[in-house]
Amino acid sequence: MLRKILNLFNPVIMLIMLVLIALAFSIAAPFAMAQSNRETWLYASKTYDPGSVSSASQTTTTVTVETAALGDWCSASLGVSTGGLTVQCAITAANTATVTLTNNTGGAVDLASSLLRVRVVSHPPYLR
Repeated sequence: MLRKILNLFNPVIMLIMLVLIALAFSIAAPFAMAQSNRETWLYASKTYDPGSVSSASQTTTTVTVETAALGDWCSASLGVSTGGLTVQCAITAANTATVTLTNNTGGAVDLASSLLRVRVVSHPPYLR
């Protein structure tokens, strides 16, 4: 008797399962699309020796960051203490990050050679 009842409801259960699966895909699809349109993080580095930076002056260098574009966010760090120098990073051209070290300490600062790291937050194409 139970087997006959289950056989009667089997198509209904299958239909409910199909509806639930379709609903799951319709809910998940926008999230999958949004994930592919998210920002990406790009990384690059190089060995850099800024030498002595005199008071009230600055020095710059460029780092190649593949696929970086104008408008992307950029940050930079050195592998040694900055000694009071301000570190700024900007995307100044396609694939190019410009790092500027500014000395506002009142005296010359001589940094040792170290690894300069750059991180770029690249926006998806529809936000460029």
